[in-house]
Amino acid sequence: MAVLLMISLFSQQHSQAAPVDSLQLANDSGVMGQGYNGLSGSRTLAVRLDFGQAERPIRVDSIEIYMAPQENASASFPVRVRLERPAGTGPGGEMITSKAVRLAVTEAGWYSIPIDFIYPYNDSALVISLKSEDSPWSTPPLIGLDDSVSIPRYYNYYGEDFDNWVEHYAYWPDPETIGNLMIRVTITTGDDVNKTPTATPTSTPTQTPVPTDTPTPLPTSTPTATPTSTPTATPLPPGSFIELGAGQDTYLMQNLPDTNFGQALDLRAGYNPGTGELQVLVGKFPTTSLPANATIIRADLALHINETPNGAPDNLRAYALTGDWLETDVTFDSGQLLWGQAYGGGETNPQQPGWMSFDVTPLVQAWVDGVSPAYGIGIHPADISNRTQFVVFDAHEVAYLGPRLRIHYVQEAGPSLYLPLMVTP
Repeated sequence: MAVLLMISLFSQQHSQAAPVDSLQLANDSGVMGQGYNGLSGSRTLAVRLDFGQAERPIRVDSIEIYMAPQENASASFPVRVRLERPAGTGPGGEMITSKAVRLAVTEAGWYSIPIDFIYPYNDSALVISLKSEDSPWSTPPLIGLDDSVSIPRYYNYYGEDFDNWVEHYAYWPDPETIGNLMIRVTITTGDDVNKTPTATPTSTPTQTPVPTDTPTPLPTSTPTATPTSTPTATPLPPGSFIELGAGQDTYLMQNLPDTNFGQALDLRAGYNPGTGELQVLVGKFPTTSLPANATIIRADLALHINETPNGAPDNLRAYALTGDWLETDVTFDSGQLLWGQAYGGGETNPQQPGWMSFDVTPLVQAWVDGVSPAYGIGIHPADISNRTQFVVFDAHEVAYLGPRLRIHYVQEAGPSLYLPLMVTP
């Protein structure tokens, strides 16, 4: 009953002036219904939290997030949280402050990030947004979605890189069945703002999430403890990480040499007696997103595996493409003139389940340096020793699962734009 009472007091419809030192603002019920892999790649999550009748001034003491570890995920999770002013009913307004920390996400439960920031505006609500600071191909923790149904509009948002926000009812195919994002804020109000913040109340989770890319009903097991970590900001990996999606892709089939497959939702590579050799072309990556003086530490072409009918071939390799091509025009016959230098072979990694990656670091560096035009990357078997295996990848038309370049780079310092000041007598 104590947990239910706290949720009632702190719901979006019932937030009010705190009778004690602190007050928690929450949209969720406190009961996790589903787990969502919402922080993979560059995905960003945000909630709007109403202040209600909270007395001013307001100090934001901490942000609470319900998370659960996934299989193959690192226990140390770097995340950036931001406090923003609302833009209308949702995110996109002025960023007020942000903080990057590492959280030791070892069990399902609430994790608290201390903020200790006095909110300087008289707004009726604030927005909390968050994004993984880990490499884009790492596996993040699941974010809790509560057990509510038919939730109010304009409280839950999904975006990319703190931008391109989509409201809950426009994001989910079945929004009536998906609950609130379990992200909360603890605040101190009125005269208590100048006092030392008190401990953050947290509710006890009653279910454990199932790792998945889409929300999945949870089993009924109950965790034995509710962790509340005390994160500390630690240095993140040097350099920057970026993912670049392919603007076009297709596959080529040897036994249909004049047929174009540019509108297909999949890509096929390998060999099959009925099709002959199968080759993949990907390209039109927005490489202008990379600084001109970037040094590429690592660049991988990542393709999401949809199906391996007879087992994944182990002889696929990446090649530079040496000429321009169109996904709606190229065929097997015309595409044989495009193949250039060979690069890395296809690899799978338990840290990146469901993906096959190809090391193309020197090729991407050549694109950045202007040594080679960025025509794209091709995939085909290095030999035809295995004539029965091929793999089906997802094409760029499949949201979140299309081909991508995962790039880790550092930016070299450029020359100073200022000349030394010389003073003569």
